[in-house]
Amino acid sequence: MKKHSLILPLLLIFGGCLWLFDAMGALEWIKDYDLNKYFWPTVLIIVGLIILFNRLGNKNERKSENLEVVEPGEECNVLMSGRSMTFARGQLFKGIRINCTMGGVKIDLREADIQDGAIISANCMMGGVEIYLPDNINIEIRSNCMVGGIDSERHKNIPTPRATIILEGKCLMGGIELK
Repeated sequence: MKKHSLILPLLLIFGGCLWLFDAMGALEWIKDYDLNKYFWPTVLIIVGLIILFNRLGNKNERKSENLEVVEPGEECNVLMSGRSMTFARGQLFKGIRINCTMGGVKIDLREADIQDGAIISANCMMGGVEIYLPDNINIEIRSNCMVGGIDSERHKNIPTPRATIILEGKCLMGGIELK
């Protein structure tokens, strides 16, 4: 078990004990300290700091955690989970439909034989989609994003592309990243 996964439960136990002792009158020696006044703001601040530091500190470690590896197909639906697809060398990629809600999807197309004009239709709500592409693929983006976005600087305006992929992306508090 990771050390940071124990912090929140231990904090909650400690706070619960303090609250219980205060209710029982065992903390009468602290006259000026109103536990109900300071307890919840302190808990919220500590929980927020724990979440913030966990996200900043373990950013690279979490990217591939808890992803279910599945066979490539024409559709990928994810609800509060993760899924990873890798297309094999020479496997024809004609397109895919991705629906991601509160989860993560990783698709690796670096070895695939990509058909020119292939369409990736990605709907992302409170989740993220990572798509790994070969360097010589151009991308045409048709997007509608709200509190989210699409990152694709690497695959724009390639002089002699092997193929062009059309990305039809819709993001609501989520994002699509092309790597």
